[in-house]
Amino acid sequence: MASCVGSPPAAPPRSPRATKSAPRFHRSARRDVSGRGAGAGDGAGHIDGETVKLATITYKPECPGPFPTLIFHHGSTGRGTEPVLFGRPYDPRIQAQWFTARGWAVVAPSRRGRGGSEGLYDEGFAPDRSRGYTCEAALSLAGADRALRDLDAITPPMLAQSFVDRSRIAVGGQSRGGILSVAWSGRQPAVPRAVVNLSAVGRAHAARPQPASTRRCSSAAPRMGGCRSGSMATRIRFMRWSTAAPTSPPSSKPAAKALFTLIRHRKA
Repeated sequence: MASCVGSPPAAPPRSPRATKSAPRFHRSARRDVSGRGAGAGDGAGHIDGETVKLATITYKPECPGPFPTLIFHHGSTGRGTEPVLFGRPYDPRIQAQWFTARGWAVVAPSRRGRGGSEGLYDEGFAPDRSRGYTCEAALSLAGADRALRDLDAITPPMLAQSFVDRSRIAVGGQSRGGILSVAWSGRQPAVPRAVVNLSAVGRAHAARPQPASTRRCSSAAPRMGGCRSGSMATRIRFMRWSTAAPTSPPSSKPAAKALFTLIRHRKA
């Protein structure tokens, strides 16, 4: 198949719909990955003392593996004020097609309470959850740490899949999933060989009607993925890009630049 041998195609498919010229891939969805702590093989070490099943969506080229594999994490849900969005699966189909066209597998797990996964979604909410996410440091950082524990738990089962080439692992994500991937990679530098960080700048734009809150969110944005531990600044060798989405408000772009600068110069 073109996606497994020979030179990669010059460009990914322009549409998620299959065509005669599009590389073929296999997509599967499941919810039977028990959340266990890294290294726990006897049923102990569940996430925060609970056993949950986490949903995943997997894309693989239709040819024999093992494949280099990208573990790709979802973002948040805007302001966090619409619980109906919590259960909506995140399916990075277009990104997955780009990678499978080049011989990669892509696994997209959902953290607790998201996308069909069991458990409570609780990543940095205000005490009144109807108000959505908060920029109060103690709460937002606790939410980020909770998310990182989910990454700790779900990564070993992903790496144990027979189609995964464990010597060629990348992690990444969109928005919050991107910065969590950067932070997690700083804490687990032996696992990934690369990090894909898409439009991940924290919530610097979310409170723009209130200038004081905006400043607080802007200053907190580089820490929301757990960067305040220092591991990311000391272990990441370099960051080549930090992106903001084309549709992001103007205030998010300075935050992306600030995040890039802090990490690049080991100040996070």
